[in-house]
Order: sequence, then structure tokens, then C-alpha cells
Amino acid sequence: MAADTSAAGAGVDRFDRIAAGDERAISEFVERYGDRLCNFVYQRVGQRQEDAEDITYDTFLAATRSASAFRGDSAVFTWLCGIARRKIAGHYRTYGRHRRIPSEKIITMEDLGDLRSDAESPHEIAVRMQSRVEIVRSVVETMREAEAEVLVMKYALEMDVREIAETIGRTPKAAESLLSRARESFRAAYTIAIREYEGELQPDWARSPEPGG
Repeated sequence: MAADTSAAGAGVDRFDRIAAGDERAISEFVERYGDRLCNFVYQRVGQRQEDAEDITYDTFLAATRSASAFRGDSAVFTWLCGIARRKIAGHYRTYGRHRRIPSEKIITMEDLGDLRSDAESPHEIAVRMQSRVEIVRSVVETMREAEAEVLVMKYALEMDVREIAETIGRTPKAAESLLSRARESFRAAYTIAIREYEGELQPDWARSPEPGG
């Protein structure tokens, strides 16, 4: 049977029991949403099972502690995902988020589009795509911490500006401004890195200066 993710399906009264520490209510709550929530987290932490399980546990712990505040304004699973996103963001901050960024999510489809070529095989295109993923990772690792953090939240964790602002303790306007600067910083550094990468692919004669130049 599919899990009922509506507020009505969970029952607001059950949240009162969860908040009161009712072990049976808590157990049913975790059983109902545990697998789906863990998968949600798993896809956002680079498919690392141990990290996903730890964050899922922390999410349920936070949810039970704040259960009395839930009044059914949103679906239960949506509410849980909001808590999980904040836990994931905190996890990246604490445990070296740069090494765990799903970097391919930051590369735009327009950027990947210019990799298509009738002269290259699918394998060659795939190799170039993977190279660009690695370039994204290296660029993000060199960025200012605050800018790298909001890029992770926006493109890897798919958080909106309001959620980002809440997580980093800024106003939505300030968070949007920081995100805009982060995009500009990333774009500039990425453009330089791509030019250097493409230059390295050229044969020696193409990279050598013209005689007398």
C-alpha cells in the first residue's frame, strides 16, 4: 500500500501523541515515511547510504521534537523534506560539502548542449561531459565558502530562496543577492577553467606561438 502523505492521512492528533513521546505513534510515523524520506536524502548526498541514513535519523529526531507545531498546513512528506533539506545543508557545511557536491547538477543543459558533435562518438562526448563535471567540482572548491554553500543549496539540494535564507540566517533579499554573486563568480571561474581545459586538448603545434610572434 502506498504511503499516505497527506496531513489528514497522518492525523494531527497523532502528532500530538508523537510530541508526547508515544513510542507506538513514533514507530508508525517512521515506518510510514522512513523509506521514502531516506531515498529523498540519498539522491541529494551523492548517493551515500551511510550519510543518507544518518541525515534521515536526524530529520525524524527533529520532526518528533517539533511535532506539536505541525497543524496540517502542508502534506506531511513535504514538511519532512523541508526539515531534511536543512539537515543536508548543515551536513555539507560541517563535513566538507565541496567534496560531496553532485556537480553535474550545476552544469546547465545549455552548457552540455555544446558538447554534441557529429564528429565525436558517444563515448568521446561522455568523456568530455565527465571532464566538465570534474571542472565544476574544482571550481566550486575554490570559491568563497558562503557562495559555494548557496550554490549547493540551490542546484544540488533544489532549495528555493526562502529556504536558503532560513538556513543561512539571512533575509530572502540578502540570500538572493548572495546567490546572484555566487552565480557570477562561478560563471567567471568556470569559463576560464573550460578555456584552459580546451587548450590542453589541442595538439602541440596548435598551441605553439607563430614564428616571430
